Amino acid sequence: MELTQTHFGAGWVHLHIVIENDEYYIEASSVTNDAIGDLLYAVIQLHKGSEKKLVTFYQEPGTHLWCLQREDHQIIITRYELDDFCTAGEITKRNLDNTEPVGSFTTDLKTLTNQVIRLVSSFKSEPGIEGYRQEWGYRFPQNELTTLIELRRNSNKGKQN
Repeated sequence: MELTQTHFGAGWVHLHIVIENDEYYIEASSVTNDAIGDLLYAVIQLHKGSEKKLVTFYQEPGTHLWCLQREDHQIIITRYELDDFCTAGEITKRNLDNTEPVGSFTTDLKTLTNQVIRLVSSFKSEPGIEGYRQEWGYRFPQNELTTLIELRRNSNKGKQN
């Protein structure tokens, strides 16, 4: 899995996702939520034992949804396209079992963690912490990034012992 940004600014981010031979793009708006911060938070929660987290990418007018399901160290990411905007809280009230996914892929927690850290760190480099706030409308998630880096470090230490 590889997760990169191809454009960031004016309240939009274009994410490029490559999984083996498959690739797709998400164009997400910051109008209703901080999808970058939400993705970072979801991976932190998976490290802390959560089995399932939802991440919404508002695409005006619809929503692209990732359902991250942890099974041991594997993460199954099921993707949904919804016609309207829904927050993660609203989505949990819906029965996603009756919604047809547009695809899914499996990665491991280590790869997902590394890709999210690299993605969020790229925003710190350009446009920078203040530029992130100005372009995206949310504070740069520095504390969350530091937490995920520490969780990764502790996870790697545990494997060495």
